[in-house]
Amino acid sequence: HNELAMRAIKAVRHHDQAELTIILDTYESQNLTEKQADDLMRLREYLQRNWRYILSPQMRGFKDIHLIGSVESSHRAFTYRMKKKGKSWTKQGAKAMIGLIEARMNGELQASLNTILEQLTVLPRVAQTSLLQEMHIRTGEFLRKA
Repeated sequence: HNELAMRAIKAVRHHDQAELTIILDTYESQNLTEKQADDLMRLREYLQRNWRYILSPQMRGFKDIHLIGSVESSHRAFTYRMKKKGKSWTKQGAKAMIGLIEARMNGELQASLNTILEQLTVLPRVAQTSLLQEMHIRTGEFLRKA
């Protein structure tokens, strides 16, 4: 952790690209091995490619972020439930499952379930015979087209 490295870290944290360029140029002017020069070139390319994404969440307009959250701190619960046995999800289903897992991890599952249950409405009951007739008609149409 030499002085240039600490200044470079500070420049990245403050999103000061001009200062970072000066620091990297200064480092490059020193006697570098071939590996160090290659690493510096790769670092410059990475920073150039991703500079707009390096902003902190607060600098991007997210004011209330203090902790990394349950997703980052306990990703294992998410990956086991979401990826086990090659599962696939619709976007809506994945969002719902992530919400349930996160509520459980944060100790808010019961409150979340109560809120969801209050929002449910009772669907009108449809006669079973009409459903069977509709299925039979659609199957018949399908078979005629084949």
